[in-house]
Amino acid sequence: MLGCPLRPEDETHEAARVHHAYRQRTMTSRAKRIALALAISLLSALLARSMLPPAALAQSTNDGECPLSHEQSRKSAEAFNKIAEVFTGQPRCVNCHGAVNPFGPDAYKTHGGGIFFPIMKTEPNPDTGEPETSPDIAASFQPCKVCHDAFPGTWTTAPPNLSFVGKDAFTLCTQQRDRFSDARDFIKHIETDADPSTPFVQEAFTGRMGLNTIGRSLAKKFPAPPVGVTHQDLIQMAHDWVDALGGKFQGGRTCGCPPESRLSFRGRWPGLSMRWQRFLKLLEGKQPHAQKN
Repeated sequence: MLGCPLRPEDETHEAARVHHAYRQRTMTSRAKRIALALAISLLSALLARSMLPPAALAQSTNDGECPLSHEQSRKSAEAFNKIAEVFTGQPRCVNCHGAVNPFGPDAYKTHGGGIFFPIMKTEPNPDTGEPETSPDIAASFQPCKVCHDAFPGTWTTAPPNLSFVGKDAFTLCTQQRDRFSDARDFIKHIETDADPSTPFVQEAFTGRMGLNTIGRSLAKKFPAPPVGVTHQDLIQMAHDWVDALGGKFQGGRTCGCPPESRLSFRGRWPGLSMRWQRFLKLLEGKQPHAQKN
């Protein structure tokens, strides 16, 4: 049966529909091509970067010349990687460097003594003379003595800029280079802490946490069982790193550090899909864990 001829207005409507469908297909196809091009560019950049030697990776973000040879850079990177594993993997280190914050919102879960509140002080601004309120660090940590007075000096945690939490070996290395201008000071800190009158490092390896009777009653385990490396092991690691550097800090702040994590995009781009995260982890040779909701 022959169809009825379209009226002029119907022909116009049909033509508009066909044109719209064509545009939609064209835009979809164009978007797919753009996405594919971006994916190929990203993959090419990742693969190219992954082929760079450690020395080149370390130098790519260096803020100064690094006189170390390729072999020295490799050995120093390997040496600091061991230190970084202790810094981030041993509770005796990472707890005082960010993991346990008595003033943080999660202190009721991480700190046996519960949540503390910083004590504030008001002083004139040195530039403007106007009153300015800021935390009184010394006064804020005084209440720690209620539980931690079996320790010389005042029990404190490391400042936020020295946190080890969530940092890779490269970031930890540059953190130490920023903190210590001389390699001997770094070794001294590992041996006796920055201030020998408050030997936090030595106390950390006893497992006692400076706790008195009150503090021990709140601790889940006392003393905390010594696991992993010993203090002497960590001291030797510090010496091995400095020896690999030629016996002293040289060049810019990244000189002698492990390369920056090449594919650690999950933390930088939290919106990255799980499929992409799995793909990037596979490139790193790691099997990603399933995300928890």
